[in-house]
Amino acid sequence: MTRFILILGVVFPTALLAQTTPTSDDKQTDLLGKGTVGVSLNATGGYASYSSFQGGTYRLTPRVSYFLKDGWSVSLEGRYEKYAELNRYAGLGVSTRYYFVRNPRLALFLQGGVTAGQSKFTSQFRSPWEIYRGTGSMTTRAIQANAGLGAHYRLSRRWAIEGSLEGTAITRQAFTTPLYRLQGNIGVSFKIR
Repeated sequence: MTRFILILGVVFPTALLAQTTPTSDDKQTDLLGKGTVGVSLNATGGYASYSSFQGGTYRLTPRVSYFLKDGWSVSLEGRYEKYAELNRYAGLGVSTRYYFVRNPRLALFLQGGVTAGQSKFTSQFRSPWEIYRGTGSMTTRAIQANAGLGAHYRLSRRWAIEGSLEGTAITRQAFTTPLYRLQGNIGVSFKIR
């Protein structure tokens, strides 16, 4: 969590200084203007190596956003992630984004949010003497807080692609999942109205 505070302490003041004032020909207003409603889907994937196991990891984040004012949105988002074949998390939460640099094609943003959900850990275990093998699972409630920095590239009046680097802190989850992760995301967004 100290890393989040340090990153935001450096990035946020720089972002305020770098804020560009939108003009009447600012094409980003189509996508990032007050009253705009949009949907997006972000995904991340990779390979995890933690403790005594390794495996693929991925996350899907569908999001519905509403812009309270030009360049500032609030969102309802879902999260589904699978971590190294053993752990799954599904949650629902809220997030916010502030687009601190906006030009006709490229916008940079800060984001933060929180989701609450359930984590399910599945274990394959065996006795030290290989006499007994079995599987077991444990379900716990988990809260994830996240913060990140990203870029949004406008493709057309309604479409954009985006990428972000996001840190996630987990309050309670299965013991095999790290309590803090840094992941890159890529996604697409579409303006509904």
